[in-house]
Amino acid sequence: MNKRGCKAAMIVALAVLVVAGLAFADWRPTGGGGFAGEPGRFAMRHRCPDQLMMLRLILHTLDLTDEQRELIEEILDEARPDMEAAQEAVAEASTVLREAVMQGADEDTIRAAASALGDAIGDQAVLKARTMASIKAVLTEEQLAELEELLARRAEVDRLLVRLRQLCGVMD
Repeated sequence: MNKRGCKAAMIVALAVLVVAGLAFADWRPTGGGGFAGEPGRFAMRHRCPDQLMMLRLILHTLDLTDEQRELIEEILDEARPDMEAAQEAVAEASTVLREAVMQGADEDTIRAAASALGDAIGDQAVLKARTMASIKAVLTEEQLAELEELLARRAEVDRLLVRLRQLCGVMD
């Protein structure tokens, strides 16, 4: 893709991100703190890893009861240490693989490092799925439908960003 086309694609992607951001910015303050009150306080207090941060932001947009907020906070608090450990394991395995490739390691070493990274990513995915299942069990049918719609929008933005990076040759 030429520079002009890449620039146009970046502008389109930026527009998509702005629209998606507005969709996720539907804060519903209730004054109670946590998910629905004082945006940002909950996330700052918990120092959650990236993979839980987007989930927390998405959950902000749902009209949760105080009881639901408390239950979900407990679920996320319980998941946080394992998710942080899983995130660290993925980062370490990724570093090992990258170093093996860059140092010209033999094929068996590279394949072992790639397999270890795959295992770490798989472990992380299982933790995310378990956490999401626990959260979904707390939500009403209406909230579940809204959550699925928000997650679908997020997935579409992610797909667009990956495609844009491919078109502009910015894959890492």
